[in-house]
Amino acid sequence: MKTLTLRFEDDFISKKLDASKWITRYFWGDKILKDAYSLATDQHFLTDGENIEITNSTLKINTRQEEVTGKAWDPLLGFFPKDFKYTSGIISSGKSFRQQFGVIQAKIRLNKPGKVTHAFWMTGDRILPQIDIFKSDNSKLLMTNFWGNITEKEGIRKNTVS
Repeated sequence: MKTLTLRFEDDFISKKLDASKWITRYFWGDKILKDAYSLATDQHFLTDGENIEITNSTLKINTRQEEVTGKAWDPLLGFFPKDFKYTSGIISSGKSFRQQFGVIQAKIRLNKPGKVTHAFWMTGDRILPQIDIFKSDNSKLLMTNFWGNITEKEGIRKNTVS
C-alpha cells in the first residue's frame, strides 16, 4: 500500500488569510491584470478579499447583496465593465501550489444556494481542462468535467453528473 504525503494544508488558524498560500482572485487575474474580475455569466463580482473572514479556524466567503461595477470576462468579448447586484469572494492556491496526482480533501459547508453559485473546482495552467468537484445550481449539486479548445466554435465539451 502506498503512503500518502501531505503536500498542502491550511487549518485557517490565523485571523488573516495566509498570503503565502492563497490569492483572493482568479490566478490569471492576479498574474496578468493584477486585479479581480468575475465571469460575464456571474451575478456576483468577486471582491479582492473583502468578502472573506476567518473565525475559529473557519474560513467564510460571504455573498452580499450590494451593487458594484467591476470587470467581467467573456471568452469571445474579453474584459468589459459590468454592473453586478452581488459581491462575493474567491480563494485560489494557483500561485503557491500545484498538484497533478493524489488525493484532495476539503471540508466545505454551503448555505442554501440562492442566486449566486457556490463551487469548488480544479484547473491547470490553461482554462481547460477543468473539473468542477461540485457546483451548486439552485437545489442541485453538479459535478462536471470540461475539456476541448476554447478558441473553436462549440469547442468546449463537458460531462455533468448531478
